[in-house]
Amino acid sequence: ELKQYIETMYRLSNSHSTLNYGAVPYPKTGIVNVNPDVRKLKSLGWEPQISFEQGIMRVIERLQKDN
Repeated sequence: ELKQYIETMYRLSNSHSTLNYGAVPYPKTGIVNVNPDVRKLKSLGWEPQISFEQGIMRVIERLQKDN
């Protein structure tokens, strides 16, 4: 669920921002599906090598290094 990813990034980044769920209304077409489908990638032999949390930490570390 997208909310879980947002809250994980919030926690790992030590953010003090206010999370404001639902602030932007859904489009008239309805809820947007943000669930990735990686079945095709897996059928080609791809497998994730790091967790979502590890990936976010790498991004955060890189951004801190660049500043």
